[in-house]
Amino acid sequence: MKLTVTSYNICAGKSYQHYPDKNQAFDPSLTPFFSLVPAAQTLLGIKPQIVGVNEVDYMANRSGHVDMAAELGNMTGLEGVFGKALHLKGPAFGEGSLYGNGLLSQFSLLEKEEYPIENPKRDEKEYYEQRGILRVKLDVAGGITVFVTHLGLSIHERQNGVMLLCRLLDETKGPVILMGDFNMRPWDFLHNPLRDRLTDTALVLGVEPATFPSCSLNYPDCKIDYIYVSKHFKIRSFYAVDSKASDHLPIVAELEL
Repeated sequence: MKLTVTSYNICAGKSYQHYPDKNQAFDPSLTPFFSLVPAAQTLLGIKPQIVGVNEVDYMANRSGHVDMAAELGNMTGLEGVFGKALHLKGPAFGEGSLYGNGLLSQFSLLEKEEYPIENPKRDEKEYYEQRGILRVKLDVAGGITVFVTHLGLSIHERQNGVMLLCRLLDETKGPVILMGDFNMRPWDFLHNPLRDRLTDTALVLGVEPATFPSCSLNYPDCKIDYIYVSKHFKIRSFYAVDSKASDHLPIVAELEL
């Protein structure tokens, strides 16, 4: 069975389509605009069966007070499910608004669980944001378990996230896909426990395309988005898709189960 799997940090639906390309000068006066249409169009061009999405709003004022995962699913012909990481606070967000990860799939959902990642002891020099892991079991090939996460900016946040991921992976039987924005480069030592359990789809093919930023943003190019799979899968290809629908590029793994 062939599967096209995509991981995409959608930046809460903020589009950077009017920003300069990466080889052009950054314009600090520009601001992104909220619209899911560019991200949906990008995904429609990829035609994935399974998509992990990061930086997803749920009922937030700034993004139109919608269930963003469900909305993006409707726009792409997939079923969308949201996984909470934190409550958004302030007038830009509104009462009861949430933020986290999401999963889009053409397959029915059998199970869904949300796991908060424990925050490290606070160091005022670091920026911390509550992170989480979404686990979904899909009704395909006897059941595929998919984990979607967005790890923290500080090493201590990422350590806690990797520890929790490893525990969940050790408890999971059958085919597994793990994906998301890990906020770490390919050579980061925190990949090692994950690579002991799963295969990094980019690493096995020897390709490491940059996934951030998608446009001119005054940041160095880097790869921080990943798709990992269990030994049940054969990896056919891995690539990033050129799109300014977000500040991240979507990554795609062509798999065979």
